[in-house]
Amino acid sequence: MFYEMIGFAADGPGPELDCLPRFRTEEAAFFLDFDGVLVDLAETPDGIDVPGHLGPMLGELHAKAGGAVAIASGRAVADIRRWLPDFPGVIVGSHGGEIDRGQGPEATVSPDPGVVAALQKMVEGFATSNEAYIAEPKPTGVVLHFRRNPELRGAAWNMLENALSQFEGFHIHHSKMAFEVRPDGVGKENAIQALMEEEPFAGRLPVVFGDDVTDEPALAWAKERGGVAVKVGEGQSAAGCRLESPEVVHRALARQIAGRAQEPAGAA
Repeated sequence: MFYEMIGFAADGPGPELDCLPRFRTEEAAFFLDFDGVLVDLAETPDGIDVPGHLGPMLGELHAKAGGAVAIASGRAVADIRRWLPDFPGVIVGSHGGEIDRGQGPEATVSPDPGVVAALQKMVEGFATSNEAYIAEPKPTGVVLHFRRNPELRGAAWNMLENALSQFEGFHIHHSKMAFEVRPDGVGKENAIQALMEEEPFAGRLPVVFGDDVTDEPALAWAKERGGVAVKVGEGQSAAGCRLESPEVVHRALARQIAGRAQEPAGAA
């Protein structure tokens, strides 16, 4: 059982989960970011390490929650599927620019493909100016990473501002050691709100886990709805709970699967 693999003890998960309110998994709708929440951040998008227990754990959570589990990521849907090929739930990709309900990704916006291609070409060309840059094309935009040298932040911003001055309908979004160019109106919070109107998510308690500024609108929305908003890692947040790392997130999800969140305080 993966509970033992991640150090989940029968007598309780420890004080790191004290901020999490108690709720029934069967009555909740889970929306989980990928990088920084389910897996540790890495220097490059392909440098992540996906623990062997993560897929089975998400499968059990999906079953326990009646299918109301979605991954909401800035990565493309196809990229999430590459890392979690057996995940049975909904995947929100490209910060809400595409959604896969199990029949393949569907675009939620329709930016001009010629403009997207032009922006990607410009950013990819600029990324060759310094080996610390990484250009990451997305179905609806492009990301410029500078995690390997944070001092490049200003030059990256200036380049993207100049590029967007030539096109309408796109904006620059801040991320962790990266800037993303994406279409106006795209956001994880919009996709999550739309899913909350559909089965099996409708009528459930929204539970949102995020780690980045891109997740803050969704975290704030969940909190305003009386749901559970969980910030993972450092940084200011509207969330009512903060967990230290993806490892602790795994403990929290294991607790929900095991049903211990429903036990009254002090129960054996």
